[in-house]
Amino acid sequence: MAAGDFFAKTKSVSPGSVLIVDGTTSSTGAVEIHTVASTGAITAQTQVDSNGNGTFDITLTVDEAASAVHSQKNKIEVSKLDNIRLRIINEDSATNSIHATGVEISS
Repeated sequence: MAAGDFFAKTKSVSPGSVLIVDGTTSSTGAVEIHTVASTGAITAQTQVDSNGNGTFDITLTVDEAASAVHSQKNKIEVSKLDNIRLRIINEDSATNSIHATGVEISS
């Protein structure tokens, strides 16, 4: 895969657990997320490890949904090299299918 290729990550997430999208499963190490979908309540956060020490010290809440969500036309960049990730928390009381899609970009 290369820059411009389609990217998708889907996971069944137990209550209180997370889906992390950080670019590691793309060949470029970086992804622009366009769609986030879930079958239940979620909180989506962009996180940054600003000094490269392995601790994500900046967290910005992107969206909170009290029920199933299908959010399109997003432009959330994540990058393994730049220590930027998307963290999606299952806020539901049941297992939640969480999905993120986008395209690979240059790291």
